[in-house]
Amino acid sequence: MSPRIDDQRSVTGELAALEAGQQLRAEDRRRFSRRVTDAVEPPALSSLQEAVADLRERVDSAQEIRDELIAARDVVAALREELRAAQAELSAERVASRRARMQAAFLEAELRRREDTEEHLRAALSSLTEVVADPADTQTAAAIELKERALDQERALRRRAELELEQMRTELERLRERPVAGEPQRPDPGAVAELREALAELSGQGDRGRPVTARDEDFDAAAARLRKRAEHARLAARPAVELAPRLGPDPQTPWLRDRLRELAAEEPERAERLVLGLLRAQAGCAPLPITYGLEIRGGARRRVSVMHQGAAVAPLDDVGLDGRVSGPLDAIIPLAAGGATGRLSGARVRGRQALRPLLAARRAPLQLGDLGRLLHPLEPGLVLELALLAVDPARVDRDGVVDVVVGDEVHRIELRRGACPHLTAADSGPAGVTISSGVRELPEQLAGQRAVAVDGDASLAGALLGWIAAGAA
Repeated sequence: MSPRIDDQRSVTGELAALEAGQQLRAEDRRRFSRRVTDAVEPPALSSLQEAVADLRERVDSAQEIRDELIAARDVVAALREELRAAQAELSAERVASRRARMQAAFLEAELRRREDTEEHLRAALSSLTEVVADPADTQTAAAIELKERALDQERALRRRAELELEQMRTELERLRERPVAGEPQRPDPGAVAELREALAELSGQGDRGRPVTARDEDFDAAAARLRKRAEHARLAARPAVELAPRLGPDPQTPWLRDRLRELAAEEPERAERLVLGLLRAQAGCAPLPITYGLEIRGGARRRVSVMHQGAAVAPLDDVGLDGRVSGPLDAIIPLAAGGATGRLSGARVRGRQALRPLLAARRAPLQLGDLGRLLHPLEPGLVLELALLAVDPARVDRDGVVDVVVGDEVHRIELRRGACPHLTAADSGPAGVTISSGVRELPEQLAGQRAVAVDGDASLAGALLGWIAAGAA
């Protein structure tokens, strides 16, 4: 055989051997793969299935937790709504309780005022019953007004006469009981007769049958009082004069605040009394009822109830309050007289939110005319005392006595040159002029916003009202 054929056969054998080796290696690979699959696949698949089952359990648990959380949120929301309703109900009960307490305090004060008014009305009714002969007689409004004014003047004159009569009786008793050394001096029989006639005229009962004797020269004092009485009767016989109101805008200066502060530096007790009386002018200063405690350093402690219909002042107690105001009298004065700053400087305010409407209302200065627009007016004596604070002593250029008749009350004002006018007792002799007024009309008359009826020296009354107007401007 040729070498070429031998080479082909050798190559063919080698190729066959290579193919057989490749087949063996492929078979080995298949066997190895089967072994790997048999050894690895089942454990990996089971663990994957367990993981999937665990995830499903966790998802179910999460869903249950989510449902429970939603239910808990609903419960919390329901509880919150119940809490809000309970809080609203409690707040309403507190407001109702506070209003009831304030209403009770106001009604108590109103009851006392009405009892006083009823007493005055009964006295006036008895006087009218004695004077009016035929109550069924129909009269015009002007005639009724004139009769009422005449009745007021008659009551004032009667009261003055009674005071003078009592003073004379006291003086005579003193003269009768006074021991005299030696021979007693006998008065002039004519003077004794004059006194007896005067006493009979004043008392309206004639001679009481009791001897009237005097033992010394002090009898002249009684005669002097009789002369004063005659002068008073002469002044009262003058025709009534009506002073017209002053024209012009209302003043807006804090004069009352400033005068009360000046008074507090000189007479703190009197200033405190006026401030406490002026607190009732806070009526209507707040849209809703409020009750606050007022504590003046070193002075009074009061509970003030402010409503639309009025304001009541009572001693401070443990009843619930909307706020408290405390401080020196100088800082408390603007709360009553107006002209207050936003924070009521100098005073400590607690519960400022509740007291804000009142503090805002008291920024405007209080004027005399404002006192006449109150539903329940202040006492005439208090109004007159406040009005006289406006008078500058340097303007007073004359002496005199002015009587202000308000209903059955007589208030006497004494004027001294260069001194501040002041109220005094109404038993010090006849007045130079008499001003007739009413409880509601008096503040506006003093402020010059209403006409004033005067009997006597109209120039004296005009001067007094002018001094008040000048100081309040």
